[in-house]
Amino acid sequence: MKLEQSKSKQKGSLIIFVIIIIFIFTMIMIPVVASLISRMQLLKLSIAREQAFQIAEAGRNYYEWHFIKFPGDYNDDGATDLAGATEQAYDIPARDYTDTETQQVIGYFSLHIIQPPQGADNIIVQSTGWTNEYPNVKRTVEAKYYRDSVAQYAVLTNSPGYIFTNIGGKFYSTSGVRDVIPTASASIISQKCANSDCSTYSTYVCPVEDNMPCDGAAAMPAIFNTYCNTSNQCTINGTPASTKKICSADSDCASITTCDSTTSTCIIGGNTGTACSTDDDCAGVSTTSAKSWWTEPLDADITWTSTISDGVLGTIKAKTDSTIGYYGYYIGITTPANTRYINLNAVAGGNNGCSIVFNPEGTFDVYKVNTLSPAYTDAVYLDGTGTNGQTTSHSTDSTDYVTRTKVICNTVAGATCSGESFVIPENDFVIYVENGYRNVWVEGTVKGRVTVAAATLPYNGGYTVFPSIFIPNNLVYNTSACNGLCALGLISQNYILISHDAPANLEVDGSLITQYKSIGRLTYTGGTCNSGLCINVTGVTCSSDADCRDTDKGTLTTFGSFISNGKSYFGNSQPAGYQNWNFNYDSGFLSAPPPYCPVLNSTYKLNYWRIVN
Repeated sequence: MKLEQSKSKQKGSLIIFVIIIIFIFTMIMIPVVASLISRMQLLKLSIAREQAFQIAEAGRNYYEWHFIKFPGDYNDDGATDLAGATEQAYDIPARDYTDTETQQVIGYFSLHIIQPPQGADNIIVQSTGWTNEYPNVKRTVEAKYYRDSVAQYAVLTNSPGYIFTNIGGKFYSTSGVRDVIPTASASIISQKCANSDCSTYSTYVCPVEDNMPCDGAAAMPAIFNTYCNTSNQCTINGTPASTKKICSADSDCASITTCDSTTSTCIIGGNTGTACSTDDDCAGVSTTSAKSWWTEPLDADITWTSTISDGVLGTIKAKTDSTIGYYGYYIGITTPANTRYINLNAVAGGNNGCSIVFNPEGTFDVYKVNTLSPAYTDAVYLDGTGTNGQTTSHSTDSTDYVTRTKVICNTVAGATCSGESFVIPENDFVIYVENGYRNVWVEGTVKGRVTVAAATLPYNGGYTVFPSIFIPNNLVYNTSACNGLCALGLISQNYILISHDAPANLEVDGSLITQYKSIGRLTYTGGTCNSGLCINVTGVTCSSDADCRDTDKGTLTTFGSFISNGKSYFGNSQPAGYQNWNFNYDSGFLSAPPPYCPVLNSTYKLNYWRIVN
């Protein structure tokens, strides 16, 4: 009996011990299991976040594809949406996201599209994605798209390219680069001129500064007959090279150059521009490395007649129609059906053009130009668009106004005024001037985004010239108020020229565009003093020929871009013109060019991408 009781006690103790062990184990394992469960949950949430991000990216990619197929559709319904005065936003309902492997809907994405205001060209796409299993775990990505405009180039010309200063942005010439001053630099992306062009421009191409041939041989040199002889020494046309380059195969001698005794420069199928006295000085020199930018391909998107066209000017003109919104003013000499029309014939005085002056507070003044300064008979322009592609005479041109009459804003029906001045609205804005062959003067301090165009549409063949734009004074941004968002465009059918009487050390901001002619300042070749009067300009007294010549205008500072049919030239040769050009490219034009700046193609490019959450 006692033995049985003892066994029973032992069994009970064992059970208690087992229970205690199980309890202890359970107490230990509960947090372990909880931790594992928590970690699994976090892992699943992490996977859900990644899936949501991938779905959001898929939504962005979808709309990028959709907009290529349906340009102008911001609401994802296949229809073109009209731009408004301000940015328009569209919220597109959620769309299914299907797993390509299982063909099951595993999540959704929604889109928020921000349409640019009229005149601008930026599209912002926000895409938010989530999964079915975790609908509250959402990720959003944002991307901004833009189209390439002509203002992506610092300099774009349809004539021979000439570089007189450092160019920070891209330089492109459809006719090739011909003149590079050694001290100047540029991001050149166009080809060297062809040999057939050399005779036409023989008076001022094939620069002596670089001793480069005009036939483009320096871009793609025809390698001389170099080979490795039996003595393992490179030879040139059978003569051992003085570089005494050791070789084991003909390919080792491909970069051998010689020193030309006539020009004292290294040569290999064309001059490299590297000075030398012996062949030894040319070791390792090659024309390809010296001028590799000459081999760049042409830009297929640039077709001048369609890129800078009447269609672009017509679009700007159409934006002055009051029935579509407050987008601009039309300035002219007739009265079309437009409530924001400035009729110059309603203003007293003779009509010799129009003057526009921008004010720093975000307004502008309009003047009817009554009288002009005398014309300089010695004024010419080496723009490549005149006789034989060289000089264009401007002996009858007056580049400065003398008297003008102000247009009072509140006399114009439908105008928005600040005192006597016209107000520039916050949205993109245009000023279109159609005053026959008469010119337009633009100056002042700009606050806002505005494009000024001078044109006659359709062109009347009876006019001897198109209207030009002259810049008589500083034309700058109000940098303290713009916050980097101001943009000015000047578009002229003819020339954009700095006036003869413009001040020294001038600054010009904006994108300057000419359809048929050039940008710059006329060259005044030097007048003659005859009996106390200059014969090159009426009414100017003199005691010597020097009194009749143009003066050194100092430094021209520009901030923007130059787009011209002819070449840009500021008369920097003595004694006339701006001797120094401080060129600064406005990189903001890459994604936000001035209103209605001509685009190069319809393809949108990604400007930036970021994760919102």
